[in-house]
Amino acid sequence: HLKKFRQLFPENNVIPKQHYMLHLPSQIIALGPVIRHMCMRFESKHSYFKQWSSKLNFKNVCKSLVNHNQLLECCQSETGTEHPIFVHEKELGPVSEVANINHLKSKVVDFLGIED
Repeated sequence: HLKKFRQLFPENNVIPKQHYMLHLPSQIIALGPVIRHMCMRFESKHSYFKQWSSKLNFKNVCKSLVNHNQLLECCQSETGTEHPIFVHEKELGPVSEVANINHLKSKVVDFLGIED
């Protein structure tokens, strides 16, 4: 396809989308329908974070983004039972016991900037 394109349109460059289209048949065979591995929702979520990143605390941008995202998630559901996280029971895999829980708590408190 790309060779034929170059023959027919020698003055035009091949764009990345044309190259990516060559890989679609093998991706469909390996991963199923293309709609299952689209990035549109991820790009939409990323745009939310990009919008807020310029308006927030510059010392700890990640913490500010997490806080605003949590507020958004809470506001989008009127009750906790409507949120997809709470719809189904979750099964946890194997977990390891924390040897020094106080040390872990202090690290979390320091990271979140919580005053005792």
